[in-house]
Amino acid sequence: MRDLILQKDWSKTELGPIDSWPSVFQTALGIALNSKFPMVLWFGENLLMLYNDAWRPIAGQTKHPHFLGEPCETAWAEIWDVVGPMLKGVMESGTATWVHDQLLVLNRNNYIEEAYFTYSYSPIYDEAGVVKGVFTAVTETTHQVITNRRIAFLRELAEKVFETDSVDETVQSILKVLNDNRKDVPFAAIYLRDNDRMVLRGSTEPLPEALAPHTLPFDDTKVASTFANAQPFEITEHGMLSSVWDQAVEHALLLPLSAVGQSEEVGYLLVGLNPRRSFGDPYQSFLEILTGQIASAINSALDASRLRFLVEKRTEELQDIGNILNSFVDTGSFREASTKILRRALDETQSEYGFCGATVPGGPQGTTLRVFADLGFTWSETTNRELYEKIIADYDTRGYVEFPQLDNLFGWAITNGKPMIANSPSSDSRRSGRQPAGHPPTHSFMALPVFKGEQVVGVMGLANKQGGYSEADVKALESLLKTTSVIFDSYRRLQNENKIIQERIVAEDNLRRANQALIDLAYSVSHELQEPLTSMRGDLSLLAARYRDRLGADADQFIQDAVKANVKINWMIDDLWTYARIDRPHLVFSEVAMNKLFDDEVKSMQNFIEEKKATVLRTDLPTVMAEPKELVILLQKLLDNALKFSGAEPEIDFTATQLVDEWLFCMTDNGIGFMQTEAREIFKMFRKLDRNSEGTGMGLAIAKRIVEFHGGRIWAESEPGHGTKFYFTLPLVPIR
Repeated sequence: MRDLILQKDWSKTELGPIDSWPSVFQTALGIALNSKFPMVLWFGENLLMLYNDAWRPIAGQTKHPHFLGEPCETAWAEIWDVVGPMLKGVMESGTATWVHDQLLVLNRNNYIEEAYFTYSYSPIYDEAGVVKGVFTAVTETTHQVITNRRIAFLRELAEKVFETDSVDETVQSILKVLNDNRKDVPFAAIYLRDNDRMVLRGSTEPLPEALAPHTLPFDDTKVASTFANAQPFEITEHGMLSSVWDQAVEHALLLPLSAVGQSEEVGYLLVGLNPRRSFGDPYQSFLEILTGQIASAINSALDASRLRFLVEKRTEELQDIGNILNSFVDTGSFREASTKILRRALDETQSEYGFCGATVPGGPQGTTLRVFADLGFTWSETTNRELYEKIIADYDTRGYVEFPQLDNLFGWAITNGKPMIANSPSSDSRRSGRQPAGHPPTHSFMALPVFKGEQVVGVMGLANKQGGYSEADVKALESLLKTTSVIFDSYRRLQNENKIIQERIVAEDNLRRANQALIDLAYSVSHELQEPLTSMRGDLSLLAARYRDRLGADADQFIQDAVKANVKINWMIDDLWTYARIDRPHLVFSEVAMNKLFDDEVKSMQNFIEEKKATVLRTDLPTVMAEPKELVILLQKLLDNALKFSGAEPEIDFTATQLVDEWLFCMTDNGIGFMQTEAREIFKMFRKLDRNSEGTGMGLAIAKRIVEFHGGRIWAESEPGHGTKFYFTLPLVPIR
């Protein structure tokens, strides 16, 4: 920038050649060019723009270097209505001003974008004390502001959409949260799978049929199978207008709703894209987390709905056949119940031996048969002892014997869903496999499929009836097969319910992972903000040291205010970092003497205690197993809260009481107190009952997270004007 400024012909501007500039201009320019902090200067009546290398990225592609030395009103015409009055006010009054996270809608990268800045305007005086320009220190906070907004968006979604197990109510809850956060999602629609199609279940606003049809065709080129394959598509012809930005939404995205670990998407999310942000990695990452949370919520509701349906249906069926099943329920096992059923069938048909079992679909080789009972078999132990021992072992360990091959007579009955009678089984064409060595001889055979509705849920095989089997035998066993149907269908439903439960466990684990991703994101963001804030603090300190009493009292005050603002931001980042790192793997428990820990913390806060003229007392405190550093932070946050909201003569008392399996600690103060109805609110992140108070609103949220990390509980009891009691517990035996 130094070279560009020297090369420019300033004689054609109102400032004239550089060597004719007032010394204050040259001094201010020298400060800016030698600083690593973004700075821009406005010289002369028309506020001609000069800036340093650190400020160049703020100008974007369309401003630099074309508007170097141009009036601010020309260079930044799109925001002149915002910055113009501020600059003129400084020029006219000589009073500095500043703003924090100011929204400025810029056209600097060939599109209209939302951007956020923290900046100050300070007057530049000449030797006669006349304001001749404005000095600006500026930090772009776009990334931080938008990231914080999106984190809050995702947190709200996580808190509100898991309050119901109804799919329709879950979808409506999701849409309500999306509708309340239109800056990042101008509009949205949710499609859910309905057999072999995707059906629209709701949207944040009425959408054109061409944009959001009732049924989503799978051959649509916009339908992507994975998040990575999804691409924005133009929607300008639909005339969608952003209600937040008052600007046309030009692109939309159709994203698959697939929770972690799922092979098939449960639906799709149609979202409009913020017209004032580019679709880069941060936006993509946000939408990926968003769709993951939505998919987990919908899957959770679907699982609950399926489980509820299964339970209701099963209860109804059990009531209808209660008398039939009572004798089988008493046995406590499918094997025993199946044995009783099979014994009755053998007696009814005068068969020599038989078996019965349930079909299990979906195995590696398709449908298999699990035999729960066989009676009358006389296996030859010497001919096939290995197979005989395996059958005995399977019954003992699993309660059934599995038959993966269905290329036999009972397999034909299962596959075709028809009774199978073979009075000459050795020559029957429906049999393709062979009986294993050692199997008892079969002279006649009947296999009866067991139905639940139209579905085959099992089979009963009977063999060696004198004279062979007939349709009369099939008829005679109808009522028994109905009872068998209930037993085998119950087994299959139990297997399905166990599968649903396992899937729900996975879904809940996915939700925990999504929440952990939010915490990790907060941890990463707070870490990344440390470096620029440290640089800002250094520059402000350098500015204060070099130019104190040289730029005027207003400038000194401005520097002081900027330093305070920097410190406050650092507080917030430190608290966010502290909150995020709790419960991370490096934390180790050890014995902690609470007497010493509390005394040390009181000593470290002695200046604050004396300033408040407070009295801090404690009873004898125990030694506990805990993470020492985390307990230091816990006591610091509770003491700081008690002192901050204290009365005229603060009194703080800290006690401990041993209960059955935990220590109960209580910190009592005589401060201003609060309404008991707000007792839960105070432990939420960034929650301050008094918005004018100092601090970040993170202290009690950190305290709660530390206590819960240790396996304890924390709560508060208070009344306005009568102080507060903060209780927390720590287990006698640590959980970690």
